[in-house]
Amino acid sequence: MVGRAMSDDVPTAPTDDMAHIGAKPSLLWWLPEYPPDPGGIATFAGHVVPGLVERGHNVFALVLRGDSVITEPTEGFTLQREPFRLALESGDPLRVNRLRSTTRRIKQRAAPDVYHVHLCEPSPFLHVATLDTAPAPTVLTIHNEFIKGFDPDDDNGLTNRLFRTSSIVTCVSTTATRALANDAVRFSHRVVPIPNGTPVPAETTPVPVEPRLVAVGRLAEQKGFDRLLRSMPAIVSAVPDVHLDILGAGPAEHELLTLVDSLDLSEHVTLHGHVDRTEVGRLLDRSRLVVAPSRYEGLPYAALEAAGHGRAIVATGVAGLDEVVDDGVTGVVVDNERIDDDPQLLADAIISLLAEHGRCVEMGRAGRERTMKLFSLDACLDSYEHVYRAVTQRRRDVAVMIPVFNGERHLGESIESALAAIDHAGADAQVIVIDDGSTDASAAIAATYADRGVELFSQPNLGVGLARNTGIALTNSEWIAALDADDVWPVDRLEHLLSAAATADANGDRIGAVYGCAIEFADADAPEHSVVSTTPTPVRMITAGLVRRSSFDRIGGHTAAVSNDQVDWGMRAVDAGIEHVSIDDLVLQRRIHANNKSHQRPFLTDTSRVALVKEHLDRVRQAQLGAGGDAQSPR
Repeated sequence: MVGRAMSDDVPTAPTDDMAHIGAKPSLLWWLPEYPPDPGGIATFAGHVVPGLVERGHNVFALVLRGDSVITEPTEGFTLQREPFRLALESGDPLRVNRLRSTTRRIKQRAAPDVYHVHLCEPSPFLHVATLDTAPAPTVLTIHNEFIKGFDPDDDNGLTNRLFRTSSIVTCVSTTATRALANDAVRFSHRVVPIPNGTPVPAETTPVPVEPRLVAVGRLAEQKGFDRLLRSMPAIVSAVPDVHLDILGAGPAEHELLTLVDSLDLSEHVTLHGHVDRTEVGRLLDRSRLVVAPSRYEGLPYAALEAAGHGRAIVATGVAGLDEVVDDGVTGVVVDNERIDDDPQLLADAIISLLAEHGRCVEMGRAGRERTMKLFSLDACLDSYEHVYRAVTQRRRDVAVMIPVFNGERHLGESIESALAAIDHAGADAQVIVIDDGSTDASAAIAATYADRGVELFSQPNLGVGLARNTGIALTNSEWIAALDADDVWPVDRLEHLLSAAATADANGDRIGAVYGCAIEFADADAPEHSVVSTTPTPVRMITAGLVRRSSFDRIGGHTAAVSNDQVDWGMRAVDAGIEHVSIDDLVLQRRIHANNKSHQRPFLTDTSRVALVKEHLDRVRQAQLGAGGDAQSPR
C-alpha cells in the first residue's frame, strides 16, 4: 500500500513513482467471471480490460470459475481460469487449502504492480492470505450497494482485513459510495467513486412501433424478472400483441419458466438463455423499451447498454438504476417497495410508454445523451488509470486537495495561492483538484494547470466531504492539506505549519494535526448582512491546518453529510484523542460570498450541527461508561 497502512497486512509502498518513470502499471485482475460468462462483472471486465490493454497496460486476469486453462488472447493480456469457486463451494478443507499454494504460483507468475480485486464472493481471502507473495498495492472494487456480513469494526473479519489491505476502494455507484462512507467511516478516506462506463454505438436504429419489451440480466431473484412476469397479464390485456424477450441465464430459470406457463404467457414471453453481446445489441435494437425490475443493484450494465442504444427504460427506484434512469426524462421509475404487492404499478408504467411512441423516442434520445455524458467508457478508463497511478506513486511531504463544485469564479485564484505557498516553502508536494460533478468550467480551469503538476479527478456530485475523501485516497503524503475552491492561502502558510510539525516531531511529540489562524474577507457579491471577521482567529478545522495521514487511518475520513463535514471530523478527532498543536500564524483567508454554505445555513437553524453535537456527546458518554466514569456529565 502507498503510505496508508493500518496494519501489517499492507505491502510496502514502491520507492519509485511509476508515472514519473513513464511506466504503465501491470495489473492482476481478481475476477469471479469474465466473458463469455454471464453477469454484470463479466460485462464490466469485458469492456474495461481490453481498454486498459489498448492503453498499454499488461493485464493478467485470474477468473475463478471454469476449468484450469491459461490463454493469451491478445498481446498484453493473459487469461487464467481456475476452479476456485467449485473448490470453495465443496467445503473440502484439503481442496481449499491447496488453493493457497495455487494462488502463490499464480502471483509469482503474474508479478503485477497492482492487484485489482473485485469483491462479490469469499475467494479474495486467498489474496489476503498470500500478501507476502509478489507483494504490491491492492485496489478493491465494490459492485453492489451493500456487502453482506461486513462489520467494519470487526478486525478479525475477512472483509475488514481486505479493506485494511486495500490502498483504494472504488465504488461503481454514488449510493454505494455514500453508504460505505457512512457505514464504514474508518475506511471512507480510501473510497473513490468510479461509475461503470460503457461503449455507446456510433449510431442507433430507430425505435420500432411494435410493442416489444426486453429485459437483460442474470436469472436470479435480485433481477426481479418474476415481478415483471406477474405484471405481464395486465400488459397483455391492454396491449394484446406485446412480446417480452428475457436475455440471460441463471439459477431462477426453472422458476421463471414455470411462472410463464402458470400465467399462460408462452405466446408473449421468450426466455433466450445466455446470449452473446452482439445478440444482446440486436435484440435491444428491435425493442420498443427496456424493463429493469431489479430488487437491488450496483450500476447495472443492462440499463447502461439499453440507454446507449437509445431505448427508454422502465426501472425500479433502487440504487444504481436511479442513477441511470432519470424519471420522466430517460424513462419511468417505479416504487421498488410496492410492486411485489401490486404488479399493476409496473404494468401501468409499461402500458403508458407503449401507448406513446413519440415519448419512447424522446426518452431514448435523452438517455443516450446522458449515458455518453456520465457513463462513457473513456471516462471510466481514465479514472481507473488515475487510481493505478495513485497506488504506485512515490511518497511526498504534503498533498493538497481542492474539492470544487461549480467554482469557476474563484478556483484559479485558489490554485495559484496553493502553488505559491508550495514554492515558498520549498515543499515536495502534490496538488489534486477533485471536480465534484461541476456543470460549469471548473474542470476545464483545473486542466489548464496540468503542466504545473496539478492533477484533476472528476467524479459524480457527492458533496464536499466525499470529494475530500477522494483527494485523500488519490494522494500519497505524510501530511494532507485541504483548500476550499473559494478560499486563498497566505504565501507563507505551509512554511509555518510544516515548521511547527517538524518542531513537534523533534521534541518527540507525534502529533496528528497542526492548526493555525484564519481571517475572512468579503467578495464583491457578499450579502449585505454578512459578518466578516478580519481578526486572525484560531481554527481547528482541516482547511486551517495540516493533518497527518495516519490520523485519517486512525479514525477514517468524512461522512456523506450534506454540510459540516469538517465539524464532524474534528469532533471525532477529539474523541479519539488525536494530539495537535496550534500556531498563531495566519494560514487561511476565507472568502465570504453569495454562495457560502455557512451563510446559507446559519448555526442556530442548522439542525445537522445539533445532530453532530449529539453524536459527539453520545461518544463521550459511551467512553465514560467503558471507563467506569459518570455518564451523566460529559465534557
